[in-house]
Amino acid sequence: MISPWLAAAALTFAASLHCVGMCGGFVLVMASARRRAWSTLAGHLQFQLGKATTYAFLGTLAGAFGELLLRHAAFTWSARALALLAGLALLAAGLNLLGLLGRRAGAMADWAGSLWSRALGPLLSSRPAGASLVAGLIVGLLPCPMVYAGLAAAAATGSAL
Repeated sequence: MISPWLAAAALTFAASLHCVGMCGGFVLVMASARRRAWSTLAGHLQFQLGKATTYAFLGTLAGAFGELLLRHAAFTWSARALALLAGLALLAAGLNLLGLLGRRAGAMADWAGSLWSRALGPLLSSRPAGASLVAGLIVGLLPCPMVYAGLAAAAATGSAL
């Protein structure tokens, strides 16, 4: 069986170009209002900390859910089902990255993009203290096939840790 840490590292490496294209704009917006190097660095660190916090929280929830399924006697099949779900989610993420899922995935992304721009727009235009951290927390909730694959893998581990 593959180590969850190795799977997470492989997912991160495979997703890096996708992430640059999808979330790179947020990073550029966060950097555009900063004038000093230290201020820019602090903003980037806050943004990434916000995203990492959201991902860790969602992963913990998914792992705890998987743990509940794996421990319950009625769900003796759940370990295999969660592993299959994680594999299917990774496959779907790969097909989406290759552009093989068609227009439906693009239409959903357009809809989600307009929703999130309304949520983040006021925050990014006024930039109060901590805006970068809050923006990272929110961006971590964006619908993303890579996140879904990671959450399915977290559930398959059967551990909130």
